[in-house]
Amino acid sequence: MENKKLRICYLGDARSPHLLPWTKSFSKFGHDVHVISPHYAELSGAKVYATKTRHNKFINLFLTYRKIRKLIKKINPDIIHAHFLSAFAFLCILSGFRPVVSSVWGSDITLFGERNPITNSVFKYILKKSDLIHVFDKATTNFLAKKYNLNSKKIYVLLWGLNPSVFKPIKKRKKIHVLYLRKTSKKYSINTYIEAINLVKKEFPKVISTMLTSEDYPEAQKLIRKYKLEKNIKSLEWIPHDKLPQLLNSSLIYVDSFNRRLPGSSIGMTSVEAMACELPVVLANNPGVSEYIKHNYNGLIYNQKDFNGLAECIIKLLKNEKLRNRIGKNARKTVIDKMNWNKSAKKMEKKYFELIEKYRR
Repeated sequence: MENKKLRICYLGDARSPHLLPWTKSFSKFGHDVHVISPHYAELSGAKVYATKTRHNKFINLFLTYRKIRKLIKKINPDIIHAHFLSAFAFLCILSGFRPVVSSVWGSDITLFGERNPITNSVFKYILKKSDLIHVFDKATTNFLAKKYNLNSKKIYVLLWGLNPSVFKPIKKRKKIHVLYLRKTSKKYSINTYIEAINLVKKEFPKVISTMLTSEDYPEAQKLIRKYKLEKNIKSLEWIPHDKLPQLLNSSLIYVDSFNRRLPGSSIGMTSVEAMACELPVVLANNPGVSEYIKHNYNGLIYNQKDFNGLAECIIKLLKNEKLRNRIGKNARKTVIDKMNWNKSAKKMEKKYFELIEKYRR
């Protein structure tokens, strides 16, 4: 059966760059790929159907459900794969279609699920009814199995992955010492990053770092002015995903200040992309991070919200070029060996066939 051409339907936001590798890869494998999305966006290798309506949220929910049911009937897929636990995934499950794969991205269960008991109940229903649950680390497997009383055999771990021929090291003058690409937001612990750069500046007065331009969190700008970091933290406009390899290769170090109490997406896709470009990454000791990063081998790990620890890691790397190069090369080796998307997509394709075969017996 594995030589058969599948009709695959993905549910998720077509605007998300994280959905693109899935549509692109499976269309290259020769499968017929469709995406049902709340918003329209071009996705390589896929036909996209937008469901956005302009009514109040309760009417929208009903109309979206009707649209999803009609689209599923029209597409007539062999399998549906919902990305990110959401109302979208819930409406898909309600349609009664099988088999369904659900991908837990991290912020769905750790942010929305934890804050709202109703949302948490919806997630529980989605996870119970899904035929396969895809997660990005073993820590999330253990968390879901315990919290939602799930059979761990139903949960499949597939690490974040990318195409290492797209994200790769290139010789380029390093204009940025410390690259930071999280949104300027309190929930991503932006203050930890700014406090750390203030300490780094004491040893490297001309250090150049970045922060995404944003007006959503004025406290960040106040902190920058307080420490007189206007020349050290440069505002960076959001760039298209296809321009990201160039930006990464113009930097020395990639850091992430985001911390989470519960398991989720582990290190995030941008960190993996940085690793593929041979950048040493500096990350908080979030649940699941150790499945990707070994301290002092392919990255550095500091304690959550510890800006002193983050600053020490950055200073250590800025002082030692040999260490940066060694960690960077090990980081790329890790991506090639464990997070090569070309291999990972084939593994998921095998899972698709297994599920479809199960429901055709």
